[in-house]
Amino acid sequence: RLFHAMGFNVPQEWIGTLRGDQIRVDEKARTWDEAGRLRKMTPADVEEVLKTCARLPDGRYRAVFSLLLPGRPRGFFQFQGTRKDDPNDLIPHQHRRELRGLRLMSAWLNHFDIRVGNTLDTYVEEDGRKFLRHYLLDFGSTLGSASFFPKVPRMGNSYLLDFEQMFGPLLTLGIQQPRWRERPTPSRHPAVGPFDSESFSPTGWRPVFPIASFLYMDDADAFWAAKVVMSFSEEQIRAVVKAGQWSDPKAEEFVVRTLIERQRKIGRYAFSRVNPLDRFKISGAGAGQVLEFEDLAVRYGFADAAATWYFTTFGSNEGRRNGAPLTSVRGTRIPLGSLLNSGSPAVLRIGAHRAEPGSGTKWVTVYLEREGPGFRLRGWEH
Repeated sequence: RLFHAMGFNVPQEWIGTLRGDQIRVDEKARTWDEAGRLRKMTPADVEEVLKTCARLPDGRYRAVFSLLLPGRPRGFFQFQGTRKDDPNDLIPHQHRRELRGLRLMSAWLNHFDIRVGNTLDTYVEEDGRKFLRHYLLDFGSTLGSASFFPKVPRMGNSYLLDFEQMFGPLLTLGIQQPRWRERPTPSRHPAVGPFDSESFSPTGWRPVFPIASFLYMDDADAFWAAKVVMSFSEEQIRAVVKAGQWSDPKAEEFVVRTLIERQRKIGRYAFSRVNPLDRFKISGAGAGQVLEFEDLAVRYGFADAAATWYFTTFGSNEGRRNGAPLTSVRGTRIPLGSLLNSGSPAVLRIGAHRAEPGSGTKWVTVYLEREGPGFRLRGWEH
């Protein structure tokens, strides 16, 4: 549900229960025998599977029901390059922001088993158009779970083969060990597994296998991803966690609090890497026009509005200063009347300086274009 809300295509799934006698074997169902030969599936095969499953006190089984994906399966998608058989696939995947920013989104939910094998492209037709739709699959290894068992400390902290983390123990004959090995994440609830916020680091988190697009993530990608992650309210997070139907209310509350704490760590990290001004708009007309914006660091409580100053300077579309002095602004409204004599389009640079030690001054560039007696907003760049 969270990955769907963040904009990705995923299967529709629900938690439910069923009895063994409710399961029917399709006539076309096939399975492999011990010799690796494909044969017809029988009710006995279903019984063998059910023998390994836990049962509720009334004999029912708890299950995940997944709606079949529409379209014809066309294999996995890669996290780099493009599909040669897809004329719509023009941007190398390692340069797609949604696949680069997916790193922080996966880190938030500890989706450490994200890999090519857990993706799927399907060929669909909608409104007379035929195209490939890209899906993320298999979220059994998230939070503190490794699908059939609780995750081990390495998962979410190290690649399966991590030369960087092998280097320290090798040179020190085992004296130096990664933090996750010396202080593994505790399992506070059996229904959750090892999942916490205290040891979580947005930059230190790693999936099981290196993902090409994740390695390309830059500060602008992280800012985009953090905006999406931070957009979830506590009420929305609670609704998603409740859909998991935890039998222990304490486990449900623990997951909610941990997700919120990890969410805030991601926001604090990403918003500190850039000037997190966003949602620009122009109000007023002519010489009375004002550029308004929102400081996301202030909005989410990572910075103090009273201890934040904004500096502006502007120039032509080539970025040259036009002699205007650096102007200081305390609020999030910048008058544009003094820019009317500048060239068109104009480039307005806004810096944010905060009183916190080591914050420095970071800038965002806003592009304006003359329209009638005033300006219109063309866009902005972090």
